[in-house]
Amino acid sequence: MIVAGSLLALIIGLATAYPLFASDFPSLMSIETDVDVVYAYISATVSNTNITGLWRNQSSVLETSNQVFSYLIVLNVTNYSNESVRIDRLTAVIGPKVSATEGSLHAASINAVVIDSRQTSGSFPFDNTIMPYASKLIGLSGITGSPARFYEALNNNIFLYGGIESQLAYRVSRLTIANSLKQVQLHNVGGDYLYNELLQENKMLRLFNGGLDVVIVARD
Repeated sequence: MIVAGSLLALIIGLATAYPLFASDFPSLMSIETDVDVVYAYISATVSNTNITGLWRNQSSVLETSNQVFSYLIVLNVTNYSNESVRIDRLTAVIGPKVSATEGSLHAASINAVVIDSRQTSGSFPFDNTIMPYASKLIGLSGITGSPARFYEALNNNIFLYGGIESQLAYRVSRLTIANSLKQVQLHNVGGDYLYNELLQENKMLRLFNGGLDVVIVARD
């Protein structure tokens, strides 16, 4: 009787404590997310003798062999899960030779023109959570440089890569990777380069919170 009573007490104790144990383990719920590069704009920085830091000595091979430019890449991130998810890291790559592996955030690239990877956790006031069955536009932007011969590859077919690392927003879960890769032809607009699957002619983009939050508005 003593043994049976002890066994019963042990079973009841484990049943009572199970939620506490389980809460410390990652959720096994499937996280379904999708990411796509829907907009990209690249513009060469013009040499200006009146602006300190932007002047370029065009007679120097070292200067002419490097191209400084600004870029804006917009990712459309969709959450197909039943719960809110948190986007922890974003990656975007633009280049003539890019390859990606399903389940990996890393994209192998040769002669890449743009590589931008950043952590979004703690990027206050940017809200990196996405509600169930909702989408969010997230921007990656900056000024960088690359060898001029890499930059000239933008005139040909180019690869656009987008990747995200996410997990459940409000309880512990495993990290999930989603990525996409496509080959496109950028539009040359007066020497700038544009890829647009996002905007109609009567719309424009507004950027907030360091350029991470992207909103579509009507043109004034």
